[in-house]
Amino acid sequence: PLGPLRSHMPKQRNHPFNAPYLAGFREVAWPPCGERSQGSQKGYEPLHENNNKSNIDFQYVQTQQLSRWQIMSPDEQQRDFEMQKNAVSVIVGAANTIQLFELMDQLIEDDWLGGLEELPGDIYRMVAFNPLPQSTALVVTRRLGFLIIVAIQLIGPPLVFYQIMLGYSIPDPDQIRWENFHGPSLSDWYSDFWSTKLMAVLFLFSFCINGLFVHIDSASSWVKIDVLFRELNHCRLKNTSEILLKMGAFMNLWVIIWLCLDTFVVLGTAQTLKAVLLDSLGLMFLYNLDDIGADLGFVNEDDWPGLQLAWLHKRIPAYAPMLDDVKEFQADRCCQGFLIVGQILLMILAFSLPVLLVFTPLQELIPDPLYEESIVRQLDFQKLVKEIVANVTLKGSLEL
Repeated sequence: PLGPLRSHMPKQRNHPFNAPYLAGFREVAWPPCGERSQGSQKGYEPLHENNNKSNIDFQYVQTQQLSRWQIMSPDEQQRDFEMQKNAVSVIVGAANTIQLFELMDQLIEDDWLGGLEELPGDIYRMVAFNPLPQSTALVVTRRLGFLIIVAIQLIGPPLVFYQIMLGYSIPDPDQIRWENFHGPSLSDWYSDFWSTKLMAVLFLFSFCINGLFVHIDSASSWVKIDVLFRELNHCRLKNTSEILLKMGAFMNLWVIIWLCLDTFVVLGTAQTLKAVLLDSLGLMFLYNLDDIGADLGFVNEDDWPGLQLAWLHKRIPAYAPMLDDVKEFQADRCCQGFLIVGQILLMILAFSLPVLLVFTPLQELIPDPLYEESIVRQLDFQKLVKEIVANVTLKGSLEL
C-alpha cells in the first residue's frame, strides 16, 4: 500500500509507518499513496471532508515551503503536506518528553529541516523538558554539574562586584580608596595609564553591547520555546516544568547584568593591558557557562533537538486550523514583560557604564605599589616622614 513512497524513506531511521514503538499512541489516518506511472499519477482524496477548506489550507502552507516544493510535482507536494500535518498531530499528542523526542526523531524528515535556524538551548531549557530523569550514574553526575553551574552563576558575579567595590577579603594595599574620590575627573587620561584606560572603555562598551544583543536573541528564542512548551499536549506534557523554563530566562538576565557591572570595576582597576585582556576572557567564561556545547561538557549539542523544535514551532501555527487536537498558545505575558524591562535596563547600562568609566579616576583611588604599604599601615604622618628620611640617608644611591 505504500507504493513508491518507500523509495523516499531514509533507510537509517524507522519511519512512522513501521516504527514499532508507535503502538499505543493514538491512531492517525496516514494518507494512502497512489501509484505513479511515466505519463500519469493516481491521486487520492484528502483527509478532510471539506475539500474547499483543505485546498485553502494546502495553499497557505505551500506559500511557506515554496522554495522546497518547486521541484516537486503536485501529487508529491500534496503527499508531503499530509505527511507533515500528520506528523504535527502525532508529535503534539506525545505523553512525555521521552516520547516527544523519539517522535520528533522518527517523524521529522531531514529534508524538512532545511533553511531553519535551530532554537538555542541551555541547561535550564534542557532540564525544563525533563526535570526528573532516570536515576543512572551518568544522569546523576550531569545533574550535579547543572547544580554547580547554577550556583556559580547565581552567586559568582555578585560576589565579584561586592568584593572589589567594598574590598571584602582583599588585602589592604589592593583595596580601592573610595574616601579619596572627590568627583569626576580625567586625571587617568593624563597619566601613564591612558592606554589601559582606553582599552578598558572599549572592552566595557563591547561587552555591554554584546550582552544586550545576547539578551535580545535569548528572549526571542525563549518566547518561541515557551509557546511550543504550552502547545505540546495543551500544557499537559508530563515530566516537564515551566517554572524551570522561567528560571532560565531570569538567570540569563541576572548573569548579563551582573557581569556588565563586574566588567566596570574589574577593567577599571586593571593596571596593564594584559590584565584587561585576561580579565575580559575570564568574565566571558561565566557568560556562556550554561549554554549547550559550552566549555564544560555536561551537555552536548546532540542532546538538544534545536532544529526539530524549530520545525515544530513553525509548523504548528500552519496546521493548527486544520487539526482539532492542535491548539495555538501565547507565551507567558508576565515573563515577556520581565524580559522587556531587562532589555531596557541593559540598554541603559550599555551607554551609561562606559561614560561613567571615562570620568571615574579609578587609578587614583588605588595606592602606588611602591608606597602602598607605608601609606596604608602608618597612620602617624611624622613617623612616616622620619622613616622616609632614614631610608634616604642610610641606603646607598644604587638601592635608592
